Amino acid sequence: MFLISISIAFFGSIGVLSLSDRAPGVTKFALGLFRGIGRRIERRSGYDLVDRSDIPFAYDTVGHMVLWFGAAFLVWMLFHHRFSALFIATAVFAMSAGVEVAQGYLSSTRTPSVEDLLANGVGIGFGIIAGAMISGIIEVFNRGVRSLAR
Repeated sequence: MFLISISIAFFGSIGVLSLSDRAPGVTKFALGLFRGIGRRIERRSGYDLVDRSDIPFAYDTVGHMVLWFGAAFLVWMLFHHRFSALFIATAVFAMSAGVEVAQGYLSSTRTPSVEDLLANGVGIGFGIIAGAMISGIIEVFNRGVRSLAR
């Protein structure tokens, strides 16, 4: 029930952020926060972990990948026992495409973008992979606990 509640809140947030004319400001704030944390880590470690100068539209692209990574991961965790990875990835990708298209029709400041859709697809792919890995680890752990209980 907790995972379902988190998923509903997450997907509601996607809709609000993607279609709201204020989403660019919220996105800039969130990315600025992550950028600040990353820069502090870089300063303290003495390493330049990410050279941002050669990444075109880096923060917007990373934002799309992270957002849809989370979406795919949540959907995987909820439905991987019922549906295949291909079906889940396709459904989440179709949802992301719908959000991209809706931006053009329902928002005066947001426009659909093929680059954003590609970034969404990359995030979805990694979300499915991470979900499969974590659910596999959980299943192995549960089998071990069950065998110890016998």
